[in-house]
Amino acid sequence: MRRLLSILLIIVMMISLTACRNEVTLKDLNLINSEMITLQDLLSEAIDEINKLRTELDEVKINLDLLRTVNAEIETEAADDENFIMLGSIKWRILEIQDDKALVISEHVLFSRAMYETQSQGTWSSSTLRRHLNGQFYNNTFSEEEKERILETTISEPVYGGDRLTHIDIVDKVFLLSMREVSRYFNNASSRIATRAAGSRSAAWWWLRDPGFMMNFARVTVEGNFDTEGMSSRNESGGVRPAMWIRLE
Repeated sequence: MRRLLSILLIIVMMISLTACRNEVTLKDLNLINSEMITLQDLLSEAIDEINKLRTELDEVKINLDLLRTVNAEIETEAADDENFIMLGSIKWRILEIQDDKALVISEHVLFSRAMYETQSQGTWSSSTLRRHLNGQFYNNTFSEEEKERILETTISEPVYGGDRLTHIDIVDKVFLLSMREVSRYFNNASSRIATRAAGSRSAAWWWLRDPGFMMNFARVTVEGNFDTEGMSSRNESGGVRPAMWIRLE
């Protein structure tokens, strides 16, 4: 930039001198022309340098934006950590705390499975999914130490006999939430939307333990709405989000 200013000054002085003499020689014109060419080269270099500086500045701005985004995500994750717990290498959302125990549900849909592998009897208590969760899933997912923290939970299940509605109590360690429970802990449709893995944009519908129409079972749709008529209990694409009461450490 200093060189550029020096050449500009020389040109101005030469033009001034020639103006004073009121005559311009061929030698003067050649010299001015040479200096103008040099000036153009320097201007071109200066423009290149300015463009480089602009590019570097843009990169700095991008890095600052990324840094702000990362910091915001870290702050969000730190806040969210208070609402989650890890058990069996699975992320569980804490829904409620009572004294030294907590109700949790898997943050994501863990797998897909039919409610009944054979003919449905229309009840959670007799479903093959219930047996799977309290058998193979429970035994293979959690360590012995973690199993000691998982509490038995008494669930009241509606049973229809003719035109009469009664309830029976069943005991599970791992179960599915009911529609009433989901309504209590997830107060809008967007909060009920679940994906199959962390960071996934692919939502999945998931089973509830309530009976639906005929031998169907109720579910939460991919949009997070309740489907009370439900899906066929033998539908193998049904997503599973287990729930359980655990003892807090």
